[in-house]
Amino acid sequence: MTMRNKRGFTLIELLVVVAIIALLISILLPSIESARAQARAVVCSTKLHDIHNAQNNYAVQFSDWIPGAPGTTAGHLLYDDYDNYAFDIPGVPVQNWDWQSPLAHYGLGIESGLEDRSERWLWLREQPLFTCPSNNFVVPPYQIGFLNNGWSVLLMNSYSTIREFMYFGYIPSGGDIGINLPPIIASTARTPEGHVPRFTNVKKASQKGLVVEGARYTREDLPAPDYDVNYNASVGGSFATAGPSSSYSRAFINPVDLQLNEHDPKWDRYSFRHPVAGAPGFNILFFDGHAARHTKIEAIEGVDFWLPSGTKVKLGEFDGTVGSTSVAKPRAVRIIQQRTLDAEGWYPIY
Repeated sequence: MTMRNKRGFTLIELLVVVAIIALLISILLPSIESARAQARAVVCSTKLHDIHNAQNNYAVQFSDWIPGAPGTTAGHLLYDDYDNYAFDIPGVPVQNWDWQSPLAHYGLGIESGLEDRSERWLWLREQPLFTCPSNNFVVPPYQIGFLNNGWSVLLMNSYSTIREFMYFGYIPSGGDIGINLPPIIASTARTPEGHVPRFTNVKKASQKGLVVEGARYTREDLPAPDYDVNYNASVGGSFATAGPSSSYSRAFINPVDLQLNEHDPKWDRYSFRHPVAGAPGFNILFFDGHAARHTKIEAIEGVDFWLPSGTKVKLGEFDGTVGSTSVAKPRAVRIIQQRTLDAEGWYPIY
């Protein structure tokens, strides 16, 4: 009986198989990564819903006040020596814009139990609710010298509140200072008289941004964001930011003009972590509790998202001509210039 010769694969055949497998992997990997990115975006959106639930729990206990406003949750930090403050107060914030510590205690029922402020800051960054799954960026303190005093590099803040909703309303007797507690330099926005940071005081709640993805920056020429460790930080600190339309916002750098490719995309990865159809995008939690994903352009052109209805603004809010660290937002300028100026030279926010 004749034995049949067993024939193995030739080298050429093996190379062909390997090439086919490599081709299939190259085709499938982008789809797999895209699916993972979509999943992370969904998880992020779910966390924003949970944040809103925690805010509702807080509001029920505190007459509908919005946590994180310097004049409410952390008003004492504007005037007292923080380092000598009584740390046994539940939910004591790490900074006067800190909305996360009060939410953790009053909204979620958890507390760090730590007296040291830098340690509590690290604890906040470890809380799953306040961490976007696409955020793995570490950032240094704003003033590097703090590294020698116990402060450290930590995970970038994933979510920021919109600071303009946290101010009290314009006070006519205050002269040119339009946004109070604390005022911003050279008033370019006047919140409505009588505005207070309460949920029920926000008109058009489904169209007003409460929490967004994004963290503060210092200067455009720095390679990464940072965080402000000062307890009495001004204009948003590390927990609040002006909206993407505002030239004061350091979290959302704008394209130079209409073309996105004129803008260095290195900044987008920090704040616009969830692309929409290939364009830079991010999740926004609105005051009515719904979360939606918007492109960077939509966010910049949506000037009414980021200011209370009835606010009056000047072009300096958008065109970068006021303030040493402001960055022009020409898309927002074009939108606001289509509106009618009042007798005093202010544009309306709807």
